[in-house]
Amino acid sequence: LDKDDYCEYCNPATYKTTRLAKQNALMDYLDSQKIFGSSTFERIVCLDTGAPKDEALEEYEGTGCYWIEDKWSNAEAGYQAGLRSIVLEHGHNMHEYHPDITILKNWKEIFEHITGRSA
Repeated sequence: LDKDDYCEYCNPATYKTTRLAKQNALMDYLDSQKIFGSSTFERIVCLDTGAPKDEALEEYEGTGCYWIEDKWSNAEAGYQAGLRSIVLEHGHNMHEYHPDITILKNWKEIFEHITGRSA
């Protein structure tokens, strides 16, 4: 997955830690799993737990970039802003549905969905 082919923005599931710690932890996890190459993400933005996403989405409005979320209302906000929303499945979000939003179980499935090839 090359950052020139796919959007560099990813909104990870929100955890109760500092933003910098979340960003570093996600980058380390993705690198350790060897799913995405180290140059895939130019930037990862992590927002505070419960923070609204609307302002962060404005920068990417209408770009068609991938927006990865674990909360349906935020995935829908991304979709409304013209992004391709993917919901990362968790126990709290398995019973909702939107016809234009994909729900996937893990980062490997996300990679395969975006690239169309096996990880």
